[in-house]
Amino acid sequence: MKKRKVMEISVGKGRLLCTVTEDVYEGLLVIPDSAKEAMKSSYATIVQTGSGVEGKKKGDIVHYGKFAGAEVEVDGETYFVIADEEVLLTVSGS
Repeated sequence: MKKRKVMEISVGKGRLLCTVTEDVYEGLLVIPDSAKEAMKSSYATIVQTGSGVEGKKKGDIVHYGKFAGAEVEVDGETYFVIADEEVLLTVSGS
């Protein structure tokens, strides 16, 4: 089956499309290497917000529960789709 290139991604109502974020607080906090692995999968950067999402925007970093969201791959890129209510903390960019 031939792969098609996706032109646009639309995220569902109340959902966030995110990419995994590493080194969230680099330079602000000293995080032991033993804790970095556990944190790696629970921080993400918002790429797109669905309708009904308030107080979050593209570029914000979100912290979500360990078992939240679903991983999807589009055109070789890995994303997480996370429900707005699964977000525990939002770090807004300036």
